[in-house]
Amino acid sequence: MLRKLLLPENKEKLRTLLLYHLVPGKVMAADLTSGNVKTTNAEKAKIAVSRGKIEIEGNKVFSLDVVSKNGILHTIGTVWIADSYEGFAGLDKKILEPAVVLGTATQQLQS
Repeated sequence: MLRKLLLPENKEKLRTLLLYHLVPGKVMAADLTSGNVKTTNAEKAKIAVSRGKIEIEGNKVFSLDVVSKNGILHTIGTVWIADSYEGFAGLDKKILEPAVVLGTATQQLQS
């Protein structure tokens, strides 16, 4: 799937996918509550907070509050795809480690 997304004709699909993994603003783990959040591409993502554990769209968040120059990172172990995305249905959602996908995708979007 990653190779297919990195093709020039799929640049907009890749952009859409990456924006689904971002929320606007500075959101620390302590600020999270169960419910829906709006991603930067206007999709909703479900967050569950219980007993100090956080899940987003059913995926465990295993690294919290990693501060970077342009935001706060919370790491999940999969790339998730909104059910509403055309052309993504049936694709394996666990394509690569998210950091690898994000780094590769960022380079592709900048070119």
